[in-house]
Amino acid sequence: MDSIERRRRIVRLMRARGVLSLECQDGTSRLGIRLAPPAGESGATPRPAPPVPSDIPSDIWAVSPEPGLLLRCRPLEDTPRGAEGTPVAQDDIRASVRIDDALLPVTAPLAGTIGPCRAEDGAPVGYHQPLFSITPAR
Repeated sequence: MDSIERRRRIVRLMRARGVLSLECQDGTSRLGIRLAPPAGESGATPRPAPPVPSDIPSDIWAVSPEPGLLLRCRPLEDTPRGAEGTPVAQDDIRASVRIDDALLPVTAPLAGTIGPCRAEDGAPVGYHQPLFSITPAR
């Protein structure tokens, strides 16, 4: 089993048992995984969202494919691929999540306009953590 598949298995086990943080050390190797809390368990009492008219779809979130570090720019470039207000087509790659030497794409789930990003470039992100919203194209 490769290291990415091993991490996926650990994350699945953590989610199944309600574990949000894990740190392991073995000799010189160290692994730390921190998951975003499930929706509705942030500790604060959420305010009800205003009603959305039935003919207007709500924003959709682009999420992290795996735990890792968010990279909003392509390697060797300085301009973020997912800047707020940028129009996107469905399946456009708008960021990456770095796991060791692997870069996993963060894609737009539908065509529309990118909203604000919820994580800084280089910040650790959790499995399926919402990263930025997409307002559907009209």
